[in-house]
Amino acid sequence: MKPSYSETPDATSAGFTRRENPGFPGTMVRHLLGGLTAVLLGFPGTAAEYEFRDLGPGAANDVNTAGVVVGKTGNFGFIVNGTNRTVLDSSIIGFFQPVESTSATAINDAGQVGGTFTAFIPQAQLTVGGGFMYNGTTNTVDGPSTVTGIGTNGDLVGYFEPSAPTLFPSAAYFEKVYPAFSRFNGVNSAGVVVGTAGRQLTNIFGIERPRACLVTNGVIQYLDPRPLPEISISGFDADTDTNRWSDAYAINDSGTVVGAYLTALGGGRRAFRYTGGDLEDLGTLGGTNSVARDLNEAGDIVGESETAEGTTRAFLYRDGQMVDLNTFLPTNSPVELITARAISRQGEIVGQARIAGELHAYVLSPTNVIRAPVLTTTLSGGGVVFGGNFTFSIAATGGGELRYQWLLNGTNVVGATNATLVINGATTAARGSYQVRVSNLGGSVTSPSAVLEVSDPTLAVEIYAGLRILGDVGGTYRIEFQPATANPDQWTVLTNLTLTTSPQRWVDLDSADSNHRLYRAVRVP
Repeated sequence: MKPSYSETPDATSAGFTRRENPGFPGTMVRHLLGGLTAVLLGFPGTAAEYEFRDLGPGAANDVNTAGVVVGKTGNFGFIVNGTNRTVLDSSIIGFFQPVESTSATAINDAGQVGGTFTAFIPQAQLTVGGGFMYNGTTNTVDGPSTVTGIGTNGDLVGYFEPSAPTLFPSAAYFEKVYPAFSRFNGVNSAGVVVGTAGRQLTNIFGIERPRACLVTNGVIQYLDPRPLPEISISGFDADTDTNRWSDAYAINDSGTVVGAYLTALGGGRRAFRYTGGDLEDLGTLGGTNSVARDLNEAGDIVGESETAEGTTRAFLYRDGQMVDLNTFLPTNSPVELITARAISRQGEIVGQARIAGELHAYVLSPTNVIRAPVLTTTLSGGGVVFGGNFTFSIAATGGGELRYQWLLNGTNVVGATNATLVINGATTAARGSYQVRVSNLGGSVTSPSAVLEVSDPTLAVEIYAGLRILGDVGGTYRIEFQPATANPDQWTVLTNLTLTTSPQRWVDLDSADSNHRLYRAVRVP
């Protein structure tokens, strides 16, 4: 892919895109939304019911449609799937030196996790780092990178610092490194990336003030239509909230972008929504600053905002209203929701809360949330004799009614809409690669392929030896053979053949039961 300009990335940082246990602390509280009407928040009925779940110390960064949450606690990232918790330590990352820290920053609906790690190399007295993708195995991104997002196909986005120490001499895993200061933060299912970028100017430290952008097929489009307040700033100053003119943090499949922008140099930083045209100011919870971190396909936006009292609170923006997420908590709750980092398709929100003075990761879930299906068994293939029977089966969990559709070589099998697929009287048409797609109102998941082979026990193949004889039409030729193990010149006559055409083929019908025969043809006088 090619950017819309071609400066060398030698400034502060450069954005990139890349094509690829029980017992933890937890509480659950169910309560009714208080103080706001259902109409204001767009919920059906008269009240919206939510569940709060404490995931223990740390921060939650992302959640997928299956309700799997990723984040960081202490020095290491984590994955929480129901009651199972995975810590992304050295045993998971698999670096050749023990890692000092990890962070799980993003997860897609396929369960692939994107994140960042650092490790200390004592022999070189050097701290190195990189991005990783984890889905049961780990792929490490070349270069000292920070991964901020992951697409539906495992595409990683983020940024890296070319001047930082690295053990990786190549950038083979970077699909495209963009110029000067750039950071990418999110990507949708179409591969459209959003972030912030500023172009390199005439001197090594001078760059255009970074502003919100999106990247489609390698071309950068700036979203902030306002004139830049000045033409150049120091490259070292680019990575501060007060110097970046605007940032885009997330994009949904409808192309709506959210982020934050400076109202003026030295002014407040406000959450925005972009649907084309100007950046739409989403307001605040009474204070000066706010930032929009994520949105889902319904257009619900989450982030954090200052209040009139100067505190920072997590918010949900819906139907033109910014609502303090703490409104969802019971009166006198010890929990204070201070950030909202992500929101899933079903409306589950994750972020960081303050509980008894300690920072904790949390999930806030609508009680009517329908989770996308998750496969709990593996699809197994096998073999069946021609005319025999074979059964495929799958098991899955998920909210609401689960629907099944079996596929053969990528095409729907008509009428195959159950958790099992029974093949009776198998023919060669049943041979191929099978999958099953399980869906509900929350989403869908498609199994890996399983192959079915169909064999015919009555089928046998025999191989016959044959000769292609070139001679005179009407001439007679004696066909002789000898076993390959016999003494030379011990030939046995098989037949005499009078040619009716030339060349003419002749087949030894006894050769299927004989091995290693040598043949010759001799003209009969």
